[in-house]
Formats: sequence, C-alpha cells, structure tokens
Amino acid sequence: MISLDDMARVRRASDTGDADVHTRWTATSAAVDRDFEADIVEVGLAENADGSGRCLAFQVGLARVPDPDFDEVYCLVTETHASAYGGVQQLELRGRTLGLTLTKKAATALDLPSRRLVLTLDLTQDEATAVRDGLAQVFASSVGWSRPWRLKLPGATPQVRARSVFRSPPWTRGARRGRVTYRVAAVHGARVELINESTGAVDDGTPITFVGELAQLLVIAESDVVGQRFSYMVVPDRWGASFGDLRREPPMPR
Repeated sequence: MISLDDMARVRRASDTGDADVHTRWTATSAAVDRDFEADIVEVGLAENADGSGRCLAFQVGLARVPDPDFDEVYCLVTETHASAYGGVQQLELRGRTLGLTLTKKAATALDLPSRRLVLTLDLTQDEATAVRDGLAQVFASSVGWSRPWRLKLPGATPQVRARSVFRSPPWTRGARRGRVTYRVAAVHGARVELINESTGAVDDGTPITFVGELAQLLVIAESDVVGQRFSYMVVPDRWGASFGDLRREPPMPR
C-alpha cells in the first residue's frame, strides 16, 4: 500500500493535463490515512500501482470538540485536483466493486461525464478491508445530513448509518425562493464566517463553508476572501431547498 504523500507526488509528476475521467475504472492501489493526531481521515484510490492515472480520494477533518456551527462535511478529490464537498447520494460496496451515485453538482465540480461511478478494486484483501473501514470512518466523521441516503459497507468498522432521505440540511428548512447575498466577515482556520445581508446576522447556512472552495468559485486568492460578497438563488424543493447560480457581487459602496 503506497502512502498518500507518494500518491500525491506521482500525480504531480505525471500530470499530463488529461482530464478524461470515465465512469468505470479499476483501482490497483489504495492509501488509507486515519491520523487522529492530525485530525484527518483520507481514503485514496488510484488506477495504477504507483498512484498515477485516475484517482479518487475521500477526505474529512475530525473535530476534537463537536460544534454544531462547524460540522464536518467530507470532500471528494480527483487526480486533476477538482474537488466537491459532500454530493454522494449513494455508495455501495459489493465484493470488490464500489459503486457511487453523485449529485449533478458534485459530478460537474469533479469534471466527471456521469453521476454514476463504478470502481473495481483490484487490491489485496488487507487493502480492500482498509478501504472499506476507511470509508466508514470518513462518513462516520461527517455530519449526518451530508451522508449518502444509501450507504452499504458490509462488515465495516466503525458502523455508520446513512442519512434519512427526508432530512434536509438545517439551513434549507423553511427556505423561501429568491436570491440571498452573503458577505465574508472573517476566516477561522479553513472556514469562512458569513453575514447574511438580508438579516444582518452571522449565517453559516450555505453549501460553501471552506475558504479554498469559495476562493476557487470566485476566482480569487484565498487571502482576498474576507470582505467579498456573493449571492445564491435559493429554490425550495421537496427536500428543503437547493442553492444555485452563484454570482460574485460588487463591493458595498463606501
């Protein structure tokens, strides 16, 4: 089993700019890191034995003290460094086949041609077991509403439950249709503190809570995030609400 650092080095060294990610491929190497001292869990799968080729990594931070204002959401990362927070609707491990169904938003963010991804795990038994248990730890460490509504990891340790289909993220409950504008008031570690300009209150109620993700979407440096304004169109749906059409808003007049 190669290390995550080795996998990352090979990805950088062998980067050819080929973003062709198919819905089916075979993973012949895996890296699992459950570093509780560093507060991170990561499971990486790669197409080639040296960590190159197509890759998919699942990552989540571990909060030392549970905080309802800073719940952890897992992140998916591919070999092109595309990333998406949450977005797995279904995940099922059957023998050596790992099947995932993503939301349209997550598939687009990861530059995948399809929402359905099927990986054949050409791994040793020990590696396959480590991947299974690592994935269970990733989802167990993620806030409940972000987990797949169908989650099957037979025999995994720790045991982890899927979310209810009928439960929506807390910020979508009672949402009204319309455009909502936010301003980045501060940055706390990797998180952004947002002001909802409609209410004037601190509001962590958007799909984006991470500095890097917001900077990427706004096409700015992470150091320039504080003070930026952006808006979402909120559309209520049967699960609560969806957020879309992110726009960068002009700075407030002085």
